Amino acid sequence: MSKHVFKPENSKINIETNYRGRMKITMKFTKDEAQALTNWMSQVKPQQMDEDTFFKQVFFNGVNSLNQQLAEIAKNSLKDPKVREELKKNGIDIEALEKEQGITEAPVEQPQEPKTE
Repeated sequence: MSKHVFKPENSKINIETNYRGRMKITMKFTKDEAQALTNWMSQVKPQQMDEDTFFKQVFFNGVNSLNQQLAEIAKNSLKDPKVREELKKNGIDIEALEKEQGITEAPVEQPQEPKTE
């Protein structure tokens, strides 16, 4: 399998939205990128899956991964007192936001006395 790093500046992406709200995404790669993608796909695409389904899976897995990263960044930003203060100034209920995001502070365990028999 060839190794090639895909760089956005080498590729052209067109996004078209039609009047019915459907979207068409077209990606144009350089010759080297196209060959690298073909080589990669031949190694990882299940034989029973058609190319359209495979590329949809790759795209949506990427979107889901990005969403998870953004959610983690949002959760971590709520730990910053400055961010919390700014959100409160703007009328955002921090506790409700944390509850919605499933953020809970881990309870602090109290040290226990050693048991003697």
